[in-house]
Amino acid sequence: MNKLDVMEAQVLLHWIDKDGKAHHEWVLTTRVRRTGREESQWRDPYDAEW
Repeated sequence: MNKLDVMEAQVLLHWIDKDGKAHHEWVLTTRVRRTGREESQWRDPYDAEW
């Protein structure tokens, strides 16, 4: 992958607002920062302890 490909790469952001409405938007990767599991409120259902 060359530098131009990285600069143009995008990710799909998905979030639920305080009113419960879902939103999604494609954003350049240069505009986002990956959130670690410990920072996120989302929990993977496969991580649940039964």
